[in-house]
Amino acid sequence: MRRCRTVTVEVHYADEGVAIGSCGCVVLFAWRGDVTLERVVAGEAVIRERAAACPRAIALLTVVEDGAPPPSGEPERRVRESLEELGEQLAGVAIVFEGAPGWLAWALDGIATVASVMRRKLAQKHTVSRREACVWVQRRCEGAPEAPSRDQLLAALEQVQSAILGERRAQ
Repeated sequence: MRRCRTVTVEVHYADEGVAIGSCGCVVLFAWRGDVTLERVVAGEAVIRERAAACPRAIALLTVVEDGAPPPSGEPERRVRESLEELGEQLAGVAIVFEGAPGWLAWALDGIATVASVMRRKLAQKHTVSRREACVWVQRRCEGAPEAPSRDQLLAALEQVQSAILGERRAQ
């Protein structure tokens, strides 16, 4: 049996529309509101910090709540550029859709555009299951010293999502 070491869960940014956190080499996003430039810039800062701390690999795990609009305009361009800049260090992008159909179309088109300019295939997971996304991300990061376990990711995702200001999720 593999022993998992403790990884720190941090909430780096939270407002009424998004919470951004990290758990080991995984950057976590929980979207409820618009993808604004301010929120994207906050996410970029967390991604850069995690990329520096986890040189082997990082992954992105996003939960999109029902009603959250997908990125567009300048924020969308910045998201694509951030993904492109990670290059080979980006182990994968997982998106959990909780009733946000606009995001699915964006994920299929937007992330595919990013993947087309990368030297290697960008691993992606689109699902409605948090558990499935966490298992997938954990496997993508396997072997990285900062990789969290599936259970650590599930707990971290709940903690980050509950940090969205203005509403606390039932525990």
